[in-house]
Order: sequence, then structure tokens, then C-alpha cells
Amino acid sequence: MQLNSVMISISWFCDLNKDKATSCPYCWVTMAEADRSGTFDQPAEAWLRGIQKYIPTTAVLDFVGGEPTIFPKFRWLIEQVSTSHRWAVTSNMCGRQWQTYKEEPIQNCVSWTASYHHTSRNSIEEFAAKCLELAAHYPISVNVVDHPSHDAHAEAGRLRELGLKVFVSPFEDVRNLNIPGPLPLTCNGGHAHVSIDPRGYVYKCLTMLRRADQERWRLGNILEGDIIWPEKRSICFMPCDQFYTLDRKHATHDMWGLDVREIEIPDTVSLESYRATFAAPPSTRKSFIELNSPFGLGNDQVVQAGTKTCGACR
Repeated sequence: MQLNSVMISISWFCDLNKDKATSCPYCWVTMAEADRSGTFDQPAEAWLRGIQKYIPTTAVLDFVGGEPTIFPKFRWLIEQVSTSHRWAVTSNMCGRQWQTYKEEPIQNCVSWTASYHHTSRNSIEEFAAKCLELAAHYPISVNVVDHPSHDAHAEAGRLRELGLKVFVSPFEDVRNLNIPGPLPLTCNGGHAHVSIDPRGYVYKCLTMLRRADQERWRLGNILEGDIIWPEKRSICFMPCDQFYTLDRKHATHDMWGLDVREIEIPDTVSLESYRATFAAPPSTRKSFIELNSPFGLGNDQVVQAGTKTCGACR
């Protein structure tokens, strides 16, 4: 095992919409997590100890959320880990926390992703101005979060005109992650990459973290120890093919270094009984999204919108 990247969801809490009962219905965290408050947040000091003990310096620490920059003592944590690790962050740029990173830059940042949401409190011009100021100190790119309710590609074009590197993140409907996928897949999750939730639980990938039966897929806890690192790849029926574009060799390398590929199974071998074990109860948020979407989307429309290629809708 040689970890190249670690995605740390340090908190589910987000300042874009603070009410956990009405948080943005297009956000995968809303769709996967029942509690978006800071209930599960752990102290920055505990994170530092866990990172120093378990995460090799070969790995990029990719901090996401929620909104990581409003996590208590987050800047302090970044300052500490930046002396040994490269780091990255994804921020909605809504508050003023970004200013302190401009005034006193922190070393070893490999990526600062600014997520532009159509529900942002800033205009596109205001959002772009913030990003351009930070770009003098960090490798900035913008991720426009897509949803059928607005024209993300037009917004991306406007941000490019303003001088920014921009990507569009297709909408992900994670309500269906609890249904086994049609393909037997394998990846190097747990070897090259892991995802960690706000309580410190470690998973091979983000897909496992987002499922309703996420407890089943935990490798251990970085804050408590006793992590069992996988020794080899395994066959999996997580529906990652909904969120990743598999090329003709059935392999893809995403931003976290995951190598997802399909396994060729002989015709004489049936994996249907094993595939059935990947069924899980519906997400606790599934009915919330269907009933409370302000966009008037029918269920079929949302599902269709969510089966595009991958982009971390973070």
C-alpha cells in the first residue's frame, strides 16, 4: 500500500445553507447524510494526531466538506500538516475565511478548488474576484456544480471569460448508490486512496462512504486507530459506473488516483448471489430529496440527471 491521496470530509456543516432540514437538495451530502450539523465534528488536534500517525507523507491531504474553511482551527491544522504533507482544499468561498489564506499564504498547496453554486450569495463577478486574488498564491480552479435547474455550462463560460480555469461537475444523484451496479468492478481504493468522514472513519472510496450501509465498509478510524488496510483488490458491485467514465480498457484515473476497472468473469461463473449482497436499505435522505426539491423535478428526471460522468459534487 502506498497512499497517494486522502479525501478528508472534515465536517458536514456548510455555511451555504445552515439549516440541516432544508440544505441544498442537489448536494450529495444532503442526499447521503441525515445530519449536516457539526454534531460529528472532531477537534483539529485529534485530526493532526491521526494524520501524523497513519497518513504517509506521500499522500495529498484533500480537505472537503461541508465547508472546511469554517471548521474550528482549520487554518491552524493546515499550517501544521503543510510542514510534512501536500494539501488541497475545496471551498464554496462564501465567507471571508479565504482572505486569511491570501494575506498569509501556506506552503505545499497543490490544489485550491473553488466550488461555484448557483445558490451562492455572491454574483459570478464577485466570486471570480475572490478566486483571482487567491490565484496569486495557490493553484486555483473553479468547479461549477451542475443541476438541471440552471445553465452550469453558461456560468462556466462566464467564469472562463473572467480569467479562471473552470470545470463543470455533473449532478450526482446518490439516492441510487444503494442498488447494486451491473458491472463487477475493482479499484485500488484502500491502497492508493482512502476517504475519511467527519468522525474519522476510513473507507476505500467516496462511494462506500455515501451508502446507507456505510458502517459495513469502514476500514477503521484514523482518530481511534485499529485500521485494517486492504492487502489486495476485491470484486465490488458498487455502481461506480454511474459516476465514472470507463474507457475501452475499463479503467479510469480520477482526481484521487483511483484506478477503476471492470473484471472479466468467465461465462461459467455466476456472481449474482454475491452481487445481491451489495443491496442496502434506501438512503435516509431519499424521501427528503423527492419531497422537498424546490426545482419541481420528477423522480425520473433527477435519476436521469444523475447518471452522467463523474465530478465530485462537493
